[in-house]
Amino acid sequence: QARTNGSQIILTVIKFCIFANTLLWSLHYFSSSTLEIMSLAGKVCLITGGTSGIGKETARAIASMGAHVILAARNLELAERVKQEIIASHPASSIDIMHCDLASFASIMKFAQDYKAKYDRLHILINNAGLIERE
Repeated sequence: QARTNGSQIILTVIKFCIFANTLLWSLHYFSSSTLEIMSLAGKVCLITGGTSGIGKETARAIASMGAHVILAARNLELAERVKQEIIASHPASSIDIMHCDLASFASIMKFAQDYKAKYDRLHILINNAGLIERE
């Protein structure tokens, strides 16, 4: 069973990575007025690495298009600040924060369990977080 769930998670990640790359390309090449026309209302979007840089701006853009954004973050205080910044610029935004330390397999498994308990679907997955492994 655990192996099947792991395989399903990996397959889901691969599928959504393809979509995420397309979305990021769109965010880069379309003007902001074009993005305002696009709607992601009713969609659930999970973003890793959404507390800074391109991940933060991606979270802001996706939230502005109406998606419910979930920031999977190691630093919950920073994630809360980002959430408040996005809500300040887009008051209708729907944003949730969930703890996930991608350097810890136990944290990833706990995150997956918590996610499944809270949400019944995921439309967009953006894997933006980086991990540097030190010897």
